[in-house]
Amino acid sequence: MSGGHPTAPQKKALRLIGTRGPLDADRLGRHLARAWHTGGNPAPTPAAARLADTLAWRPAAQGLITGTGDTWSTTADGRRLVSCSGGRA
Repeated sequence: MSGGHPTAPQKKALRLIGTRGPLDADRLGRHLARAWHTGGNPAPTPAAARLADTLAWRPAAQGLITGTGDTWSTTADGRRLVSCSGGRA
């Protein structure tokens, strides 16, 4: 978060959890890798899965997502933030 607001990668993760979720770190990582992959090299899926955990902890602490075991889902506050953010994350 930057100044209490989600960073672009955190918003992307939040949006993916809200539209594709519930998601675990591996599935979120695969979605993130596909979203960020633009070059000719293979998408770094294992690194994206590790990054997914890093991206999810703060939105979870702020009540934007909730975890059950290893799986995250958006909360009403998280869905509201994504819907009012305007544009793509």
